[in-house]
Amino acid sequence: MVNEWVSLVPADEKALIKEAMKLTTKFEGADSKDLLHFLKLVSETTKSSAFKTKSLEIVNYVSRELIIDNVTVGDKYDNAYGLAIYMPTYSYNEKYSDLAWAKDSNWDEFLKWVLAE
Repeated sequence: MVNEWVSLVPADEKALIKEAMKLTTKFEGADSKDLLHFLKLVSETTKSSAFKTKSLEIVNYVSRELIIDNVTVGDKYDNAYGLAIYMPTYSYNEKYSDLAWAKDSNWDEFLKWVLAE
């Protein structure tokens, strides 16, 4: 599902995606952000109907099919839905590429693309 989403990322909306990444709810580590909040932000601003549809499809799937424990406290977590993902805002840590998730998905390629100048 994430690979399909990555394949639909509009190349001309890189700035929009970077802005959504900056606005996404952060957790303990600055590079740990809420995936569903990010996808909702992207879906609200993209001009691509296919990209919006896929973003919301993932949000709905995760909300419906996964058990997520969300015990956040405080206003800064109002948009936390409980599924964190590696989402650096400024630089990519190459060690991330060694993880099974990075090897099995295109998420790492997406991050490298969006962080490239």
